[in-house]
Amino acid sequence: MLVNTILIHYPAELCDAMFETFSSMAAEDARFLLAYGGPHAEFAKIQYPDKIFFDDLHLRGQASPQNSWPWLKAASEWTRSHAAEATAVHFTECDHLVFRSDYWRRMEALLLSSGKDFLGKDCFCCSNTNFHFFLEYRDDPTLLALLGSISKRDDPTQLWTALGNGMLFRREALEALVAATDSIPCYTEILIPSVLFHTGRTLGSIDEISEQFDHVRFRPNFSSAEVLSLMREGTSCCHPFKDRERLPELLDKILERHRVQPS
Repeated sequence: MLVNTILIHYPAELCDAMFETFSSMAAEDARFLLAYGGPHAEFAKIQYPDKIFFDDLHLRGQASPQNSWPWLKAASEWTRSHAAEATAVHFTECDHLVFRSDYWRRMEALLLSSGKDFLGKDCFCCSNTNFHFFLEYRDDPTLLALLGSISKRDDPTQLWTALGNGMLFRREALEALVAATDSIPCYTEILIPSVLFHTGRTLGSIDEISEQFDHVRFRPNFSSAEVLSLMREGTSCCHPFKDRERLPELLDKILERHRVQPS
């Protein structure tokens, strides 16, 4: 079984609609943890029971660089307490839409069959490239000191990256990651893959082994018309979709399609 934790800041009614839709689609293939970064008053209105609140500015879109360390740690602790049978933990954001009810089962199977401890979108070693985050962090003393203190690799300065949305961990790898250190000021897309790599874990890119994330990207945003087209084509998921006003309508269509054409 897989735990899918979703970072969300939408109004309570919309949060409940999304989680009710996905949990209905997934049936017994996944458990869901709502990670809320909006106002606490709105968090209290959310009916979905498995929820946690964050007041960390780095998880609320109000500070840079974004750092998901508190989210990973809280999700690891929640999984240990509430979903001990889980083999994988999946981190997505609220603008990541799922269209197929077999999505979570396929993600878990993909990870286990890959032999990797971690899969991410566009996951690669970015050392000695012109990738902008490598150029920003290659001489960062705090990050390099951390990696040097934990590294099991020949080169403790090697940096890895992956898109922040959609990260997929074997549960034991996630637990090892959060045990490695406390949070440090570093962007999520460098911090997480790099720390995992230096603790001896194996990393892979979803794109090299599956079409699951063919429509997952950083930018541009998907329009509602594009989302409907992808849904009709049988696409697994897409990211990012930012049109909050159209989301209730699309969630209804996703659930309707699932009921008519269950996987």
